[in-house]
Amino acid sequence: MAREGLKALYPEELPRRGEIRVALKDHPREKNAGVVGCVLSIITGATADYGFGGIPGGKFNRRDLLFFGAEIEEDLRLTRLDTGESVGVNYRPNIVVDPMSILMSAIAPDATPEDVASFPDRFQEMVRSVFEHADEVIELS
Repeated sequence: MAREGLKALYPEELPRRGEIRVALKDHPREKNAGVVGCVLSIITGATADYGFGGIPGGKFNRRDLLFFGAEIEEDLRLTRLDTGESVGVNYRPNIVVDPMSILMSAIAPDATPEDVASFPDRFQEMVRSVFEHADEVIELS
């Protein structure tokens, strides 16, 4: 999501860490929004109120750039602070894989020892499929 969103926002240049606002539709404890927010924070530098406060005078401040529970249509919205340009990003892995069925096959009460043992390989195959089909599972608006 970050890669595709940032490529859309910065088609001709490298993204500028700390100059991107990140808004997630879900709250941190909904779905995987907290995890996604942490990853996006590492990539973009955006944080809520806990990040780097900048050097004296506020330059390079990274606080108040990461928002959860945003009133947006997309799963995620990235906004450039210098131009105000933004891009919405949706993640739809179910287009190519069913992550929940892969997980449940390993933890369900009727999971066989073979299901449990093969889970790591099947999970990695799922991740590979998602990356190979990024243009299908990542929607930009």
